[in-house]
Amino acid sequence: MKSNLFKKLVGAPIRFEVGQTHDSVYTLRELLTDYAIKEGFNFKNIKNDKNRLTWVCLAEKCPWRLHASIVGDDTTMQVKNYNNEHTYHGIYKSQEARSKWIASKFEVLVKNNPSIQCGVFSDLLRDQFNVSVDP
Repeated sequence: MKSNLFKKLVGAPIRFEVGQTHDSVYTLRELLTDYAIKEGFNFKNIKNDKNRLTWVCLAEKCPWRLHASIVGDDTTMQVKNYNNEHTYHGIYKSQEARSKWIASKFEVLVKNNPSIQCGVFSDLLRDQFNVSVDP
């Protein structure tokens, strides 16, 4: 059931659509977090377990919503409902850009440059993900 499997391309925008499949709930969660941070909105998990997830925009009365659930095998997630409309104004201090997320994005950079300064991370986050964090 992986006929419409999402493939993340470097530098390409993240797009969701009904019927799109993802390898697992974990890869879909990671992708949704990246998307929310890049697009500048915070989300709320309405349902978030190994069989289904429903995320909504945290902005009041914003209709953005994505619902996905397991299909076929025991791991493949499929987007069942998706409303891409936002009525918010983008944010740049994302609640979703937590230390674990930041570490996952820059792990290789830090391993290759152990003396890198914190200010560099702030610049990279702003340039690559359109998010501002305090160094």
